[in-house]
Amino acid sequence: MENKKSWNHKGYRNTQFLLVVFILIIAAVSGMLSFKVPFIYTVNDDLFMKNILSGAYLGVPDAHTVYMEYPLCMVLAALYKVHAQIPWYGICFFLFHAVSWGAMVYRVAGGRKIRPDWQSIQGFLLGMLLFAACGFYHVASMQFTVTAAVLGAAALVWFMTSDVNQSVKAYLKDQSVTAVFVFLSFNVRRNVLLMLIPIAGMLWLRRAFLCYREKTAGSICKLGGMAVLCAAGVAAAFFSYLAAYGSEGWQDYILYNDHATVLYDYYEWPDYEENRDLYEELGISKEAYVGARDAYLLSVDSGIDSAAMVKLAERSNRLHRESGSFGERAVYALKEIAARTFSDTDRPFNLVVVSLYVLVITGAVFYRRFEALVSLGALFIGRMFSWMYVVYEGRYPMRITQSLLLAETGVLAVILCREVLGRKEKDASEAFGSSMWKKYLPVLLACGYFLILAAFGYVRLKHVYTENTWRISESQDLQDLKDYCEANGEYFYFVDTKSITNDTENIFDRNGNRFEHYIVFGGWLSDSPVFLNKLSLAGVSDVESAILEGRARVIVENEERCPTEYLEHYFASRYEGAVLKEAGRFGRNNDQFIVYTVEMQNHGRD
Repeated sequence: MENKKSWNHKGYRNTQFLLVVFILIIAAVSGMLSFKVPFIYTVNDDLFMKNILSGAYLGVPDAHTVYMEYPLCMVLAALYKVHAQIPWYGICFFLFHAVSWGAMVYRVAGGRKIRPDWQSIQGFLLGMLLFAACGFYHVASMQFTVTAAVLGAAALVWFMTSDVNQSVKAYLKDQSVTAVFVFLSFNVRRNVLLMLIPIAGMLWLRRAFLCYREKTAGSICKLGGMAVLCAAGVAAAFFSYLAAYGSEGWQDYILYNDHATVLYDYYEWPDYEENRDLYEELGISKEAYVGARDAYLLSVDSGIDSAAMVKLAERSNRLHRESGSFGERAVYALKEIAARTFSDTDRPFNLVVVSLYVLVITGAVFYRRFEALVSLGALFIGRMFSWMYVVYEGRYPMRITQSLLLAETGVLAVILCREVLGRKEKDASEAFGSSMWKKYLPVLLACGYFLILAAFGYVRLKHVYTENTWRISESQDLQDLKDYCEANGEYFYFVDTKSITNDTENIFDRNGNRFEHYIVFGGWLSDSPVFLNKLSLAGVSDVESAILEGRARVIVENEERCPTEYLEHYFASRYEGAVLKEAGRFGRNNDQFIVYTVEMQNHGRD
């Protein structure tokens, strides 16, 4: 009793300050490692959005990044206007990871009930080692999709560890943190938060059922209030998005981009020969089709507009549905989910999740905590809904599957530490008897598991160091490209999309808002108001004419994976005698990139 009084007397009874401590620990550990391991963007989607926000794309910061919600983008654009040299985008996402993981470790370790005992220590160690094994990789290889998932996972963990028996005011005050995480997750990427709704819904129903069984109707009302609080934040962000993208130009682009996503990310372009009637109706030549399908050549042929994208996506969707029945695709999805459970693609994240399931089931049986198995069942049903959706639809790259696994990891850690191991000592005696080795067996097993997680973390650290160092080295050509285009600013440049697809930057680079004198031929920004605005600033009203008249040039990386045949065939099909002519080279060994012009022997249109 004296120890407990002493603990409270020193001011540790209210332990919110430990939340800050845990966040600082996560940030400090990651920050120190950033001096050794380059922190990079995993895919170039983040580079495009960062460039729009910073002003590198248009010369001035703009908040229209398409995939992130407007409130967050508005704040980031304002910060770049204050000081363009500070890498606000990278710093913001770094802090999102640090705060999310710090909050999860804090709540798994006990939250307000943290004490200097084994239960709190093992929760802290579990949370930190899960961060090392699963979380750090996505801090060092940052991607907005996974960032949204980490924020969503923090919301799930905070909700699950809340005390619904406290007063309405205290409960809603505590759940305001959940609402903030939900709001931020939605702002970073709405589809990721929606992907986690089946898990959140099942956990909410599980908590509501407990309240109903205990005949605490007031608690169910509190849960309803929490849901309303989260929904209000999401609604505010969504309506601000509608206002920011409500113009005719943006609505036309959103229609275009949504259907282009079907062609590129889901069901592919319909085969030209088998669907020649459709392509001829749309006025799309085979050369334009090949260029768009294989090299994202979307900005040259004005015939590939939103109306064309809608019809092509509808045809692609129909062909996909005809390729197999619902049952066949569902069976395939189940088989794929089972294969990904132990595949190399998601290691060690999938192995960590499997091991946590084993630990929860084993612990629940040993400690007779069968209520934990009900929570586990609710989680499993929710995760299967999410997995079935993404796999059935055919779009589940590693960043999507690992986002689901990270959220699942957080929930499993809560079930293990709060519902299985959150026990009185007499529960252990009843389960194991009074034998000394049986009493301390769980401690030994926990230490063994911690060593396994530490090994996973060490292997991931080595992997991310090797991968990120190599990618930063290989991405030097991106800076060469920027320098060349700025030094030769009398021309504007169109860059082959695949030539810079794998390039990245350090998230803490201080690049400022220097206007980039180039634009890629395709990608998800094509035909957007931001894309057209950049062309206008460069004095380009028609891409094809600018290239043919010599006011713009084409840059292609000098590698076999970036051939120029698609360009040669496209221009030759439209202009008799049109050929690509080399106008210069630059980059490593003066041979990394080749600059081309398009010249014609005859000027008559075919």
